[in-house]
Amino acid sequence: MMDRLLLIALFGGTVALVYGISMLSTPRRGWTNVLEHAAAGAALCFLCHMLLSSAGLSIPLNPFSALCAGYLGLPGVALSTFLSLCP
Repeated sequence: MMDRLLLIALFGGTVALVYGISMLSTPRRGWTNVLEHAAAGAALCFLCHMLLSSAGLSIPLNPFSALCAGYLGLPGVALSTFLSLCP
């Protein structure tokens, strides 16, 4: 179990590092793009949370799920929901 979590943490750290380095070339446009995706993802997560809470599914409302939903769309919401259901 810890090996899987370590692998996920290393992969996420590597992706974040590469993304951060790539944003150094266009810092203003890069951060604006991230904020736009996070805001759209937060709105999508909130909308799905309101619609699916009556069915018994809870979607976590946090920055990770907002970024996943902002960049991936509905598959990002499904990913956040799946990760919240896993122990």
